Amino acid sequence: MTIEEGRTLRYFRRHEFACPCCGSVQFDFRMARLLDAAREIACVPFIINSAYRCPARNEAVGGSPSSSHLRGLAVDLKAPDGSTAWTIASSLVRVGFERIGVYASHIHADLDPDKPGRVLFYGAKK
Repeated sequence: MTIEEGRTLRYFRRHEFACPCCGSVQFDFRMARLLDAAREIACVPFIINSAYRCPARNEAVGGSPSSSHLRGLAVDLKAPDGSTAWTIASSLVRVGFERIGVYASHIHADLDPDKPGRVLFYGAKK
């Protein structure tokens, strides 16, 4: 199920999940609802750096050919400092995300059923 006009989210708008190069919104609404719930718990803004990526955008940013962003099942959220990163990541775990990446500038979360769950990955990727 993808985000459609008329669906209600408290903290996000449809355009925030769009591919920045083509404007397409192929993002899983179930995931958007979980992000909304995590944002409610966190009490800090969730600024989306990347959500759905079309193949051209994914290639342009050096994304993996099997990136969950290509399927609208991943999001990268800005995390300007360690405290914010902790708050965001812990709220994502509380609502049910089981695939979380912690990087120097952002938190990645995805719900890709084709990838192993209960995993935390990390690195210096900006």
